[in-house]
Amino acid sequence: MNQPLTLSIDQVAAVLGVARSTIYESIRRGDFPLPVIRIGARRVVSMAALAQLLGVEMTEVVPLEAA
Repeated sequence: MNQPLTLSIDQVAAVLGVARSTIYESIRRGDFPLPVIRIGARRVVSMAALAQLLGVEMTEVVPLEAA
């Protein structure tokens, strides 16, 4: 598998078309619609959860290198 299973907050912001500060604020308020995985100081989001939120199949998600 060449595609990562998680995305950084910056990557999620790019996919959703919002500023990363908007996502961090939503996480802080507790109303971000996706589970956020915290690994040390880093936060990531599951690619599968994002695809489900957007209503697309994982096979439809373009690898980040091709985007």
